[in-house]
Amino acid sequence: MHKLLKSDFAKNVKYAGVARLFQITSNIVILGYVVKAVGLEQWGILTYSLSVVTVLSLLQLSISAAAAKRLGDFFHARNFQAFNQYLSATIYSIVALVGILASIFIGVYISGAASHFEGDNQQAFRQVYLATATNALLQIIALPAIAVLQSQNKTHLVSKATLMGNIVRSILVFSIFPWFKEITVYSMILATESLSVLLVVWYQSVKSLHEIPVQLVKVSMRFVWDMLSFNLFNLLNNLVYILFIQAPVFIISHKYGNTAVGVYGLGVQLNSVIRQAISVFVVPLTAQFNVCNAKGKHNELLKIYQVSSLVFVFAAAALVVNVPYAQWGLHKFLNVSYEELDFFSWFIVFIAVSILHLPSSLLTVTFEKVKTTSFVGLASVTLMASVLHYMGGEVNHVGISMALFFLIYDLYRVHSIRKDVHPGTKRNDRDHYIRFTTYGVMIVSIIATQFGRSMIVPLIIDFILGGLIFQVLRKYLKTAKVTQLV
Repeated sequence: MHKLLKSDFAKNVKYAGVARLFQITSNIVILGYVVKAVGLEQWGILTYSLSVVTVLSLLQLSISAAAAKRLGDFFHARNFQAFNQYLSATIYSIVALVGILASIFIGVYISGAASHFEGDNQQAFRQVYLATATNALLQIIALPAIAVLQSQNKTHLVSKATLMGNIVRSILVFSIFPWFKEITVYSMILATESLSVLLVVWYQSVKSLHEIPVQLVKVSMRFVWDMLSFNLFNLLNNLVYILFIQAPVFIISHKYGNTAVGVYGLGVQLNSVIRQAISVFVVPLTAQFNVCNAKGKHNELLKIYQVSSLVFVFAAAALVVNVPYAQWGLHKFLNVSYEELDFFSWFIVFIAVSILHLPSSLLTVTFEKVKTTSFVGLASVTLMASVLHYMGGEVNHVGISMALFFLIYDLYRVHSIRKDVHPGTKRNDRDHYIRFTTYGVMIVSIIATQFGRSMIVPLIIDFILGGLIFQVLRKYLKTAKVTQLV
């Protein structure tokens, strides 16, 4: 079984890597092409529409993660009666959820959400909103299938479906979009992408279920309540993150106008691209954490956690260090002024903070610590929104506030799983030395970015960061012997 887990993890990472590489490459090309074609103001319409829909559609993350965790526990325990009950409860709940969300989306549409815009932009927003609402519902319908595949540690099949969806979107963007060059058409293309992913994951899920005795059954209220309560707190946890992203949209729109929202939208898209990149490891890592925990392999889980934590600290530092290069690229290819991109640099700091302790956030689900962390997160995002609403000054302060309040929430998540990850073990001083040295590199990079746009300073810091990574590869991986896991 250990060899099977190793090969599954390697396969999951490999297919996720291929899918995300294509996704990131196509997203960068498509983003530049679409923004140039429609302009920042039209792009701001899509950003605003997505902010209305995404807050509700974020249910998909909580449901897939929570359902996959519980289904995985039952699957690896070979308790197929409980597996059937939980899967049936999930599917029935999704059917009800789609009906509720469809009603909410229609209600928002009728209530005049487009009144914020004027003239042709109002009609464009209505059309974009309908397309993005459809997109959200299609993604939610796919959730039970995704959860089943994740519970069996077959996330490579989800990656194949994602790759298919990106291929469909790329073909449509470069074959249909040039004839219209309207943000409405691009929104419809995004919905078509979600439809193609839905069809593939459901096909793969049904195919995988033929191998085990699974069927829809009558569900007891115990399973319904267990599923709803776990999903609710996991929903709150995921809702915190999306509120950190989406709440500033309304404040920026009110204070600084649609062009500023468009610049913010570039940051949101960059965040999406980065999240897609790290999902190459996040999705298989989540499945591996759940498998190790379900089988009681705590030492194996601890080794994976230690190395993955350092990897994400380095990734966060690399983001901050290379802010000047990102600014230069956007200035060169999208003709966005450096003054507008000053805010963008602070948004990248927020992105870095959000992935700094990502393995710890994954373990809050594995160890089911989402209840208290969700309330702390809601308090943090409420304070952030209050500060932004009543605060005057420059748009740059938005990114600073986002990074600061998210860091408070993030540190609490790290604290919440400390005893589960290190029960009776001593602190690894080498880990802490490398980690805090990297924190120092990030702080120096932030200061250097704010005092100039030199391309030399980031290059020097990149060499320092590379040296830290080399230290981990040379010393840590050898002693921990975690290379067996990948």
